[in-house]
Amino acid sequence: MTGASVSAARDEIRAEGLILVEAEEGVYSEIEAGAVARTEPGAGERVSPGDEITAFVSRGPQVVEMPDLVGEDGANAMAALEELGFHPDNLQEEVVDDEDVPPGQVISTDPVKGEDADREETVTVQISRGIQVPAVGGQESGRARQALEDLGLTVEVVEQESEDVEEGVVISQDPDNGSTVGANATVTLTVSSGPPGVDIPDVVGMRVSEAREALEDAGFDVTVERFFGGDTVSQQSRTGRAPEGTEIEIIATPGGVDFGVDFGGDRDDD
Repeated sequence: MTGASVSAARDEIRAEGLILVEAEEGVYSEIEAGAVARTEPGAGERVSPGDEITAFVSRGPQVVEMPDLVGEDGANAMAALEELGFHPDNLQEEVVDDEDVPPGQVISTDPVKGEDADREETVTVQISRGIQVPAVGGQESGRARQALEDLGLTVEVVEQESEDVEEGVVISQDPDNGSTVGANATVTLTVSSGPPGVDIPDVVGMRVSEAREALEDAGFDVTVERFFGGDTVSQQSRTGRAPEGTEIEIIATPGGVDFGVDFGGDRDDD
């Protein structure tokens, strides 16, 4: 009867005028799991018609070879161990940071693959931690960076001109919020550098009226500082590019001589 299925054992016992009762708890055995491992009374012992025979069903061997689970999805790995007969209470999951292993994948096991694993002992499975990327769009870039770095993520910033988003504020992020990434994963923040820049005309050497016209035509506000009644521009406060509406100060001196004065003297907006 040993090694037979429970149904086959029941038929055999019934044919002998006996009653088969399946034990509530299975037993570890080299007999295939699910088959009868042993009975009480055992084979060869005397019984009377109508007696009960208790069948103990095999749970398979107590010690099995640890499978290779590294790189597997964590949930699938735990399910595979349960299928091998490990009780969930004997499976310990440790979530750790590992930038080289994608989130949710098995990093290592203890015992390692190929070693004996006792089904009554604890098996530890290390799984790479997944970090959910928070939403930082619309936040000031420094605050957004800090929030991401506090989670163990690396931050890269790319600036982009924007007429709608204030300078220094996050326009977008990649990966998007809600995405799951591994430790030290890079999150790229696109941060507003302010409105699109406009080329600032070089007005040094021009008469004040000409300089004002050139700058205003380019979309800038103009203020003038005159020294000694001068009417020729010797300095301008900004060059290069700037958003439309930026205030440009010009200094006018006699003959456009650069006296090396600082901006902010007696101002004449004429």
